[in-house]
Amino acid sequence: MAASFFITPVAMGKESVQPAIQAAKHAALRALELDDMAGEVHALLGSIRLIETADFREAEREYQRALELAPQSALVHAQHGIYGLGRAGRLEEATEEIKRAIELDPLTPLYERKGR
Repeated sequence: MAASFFITPVAMGKESVQPAIQAAKHAALRALELDDMAGEVHALLGSIRLIETADFREAEREYQRALELAPQSALVHAQHGIYGLGRAGRLEEATEEIKRAIELDPLTPLYERKGR
């Protein structure tokens, strides 16, 4: 999922938003042309939609598609929880998604687990 490498520096505040988002969007759309069944790419596209337009409804459609295609992906659950549900203010649901991501991959560096 190379497109996520474009968006990670933006999330960390180390890159200008627009060039990184456009590069990530281009890579994600190209990846979906090659394989529309790539759940993690749909999750990334949901995050990109939120950053670009703050369209929670469209982003949630992408996240739901990602969850259908990759229900065992810690990355999908983490992105949905942190970016999708968290930014929408749906904090209880966000917490459950993040817990699910941790269950699926407890050693992933995708999220920092403080207080554990």
